[in-house]
Formats: sequence, structure tokens, C-alpha cells
Amino acid sequence: MKRERFRMRNRWKVTGLGLGTMLLASVSAMPAWAEDPIKVGLLEDVSGDIAVMGLPKLHGSELAAKEINDA
Repeated sequence: MKRERFRMRNRWKVTGLGLGTMLLASVSAMPAWAEDPIKVGLLEDVSGDIAVMGLPKLHGSELAAKEINDA
């Protein structure tokens, strides 16, 4: 019985320590998120036979990024 309580306490301690570490890491990284630009990659065919489908996607993505940045 005592061993089970001891194991449960240890589980809660380890869980709490892990959650605390994750919280600290996320809070310390927040200022970096606000300052650094977000880079988005797009892999589309813009030449050849499939460019008919790839170019509109590229232009739409560029327009969406411009609208988001302007807002």
C-alpha cells in the first residue's frame, strides 16, 4: 500500500515537473515569436505542363500573405 502511494506521488511530481518545464520554455520563447517573421514555404509547379494548376495557387498564396501582413 505504501509503495503505491509513493509511486503515485512520484508520478505527480514528474508530471508537474514536465508541465512546469514546458510552461517555462513556452513563456521564455514568446518575445522571440513576436519579433521574428514567420516563414512559409510553398512547393508548386510553376513551369511545364502542370503550371496551369500551380501558378494560381502561388498567386493566391502570395495574395493571402500580403493581406495578412497588411492587416
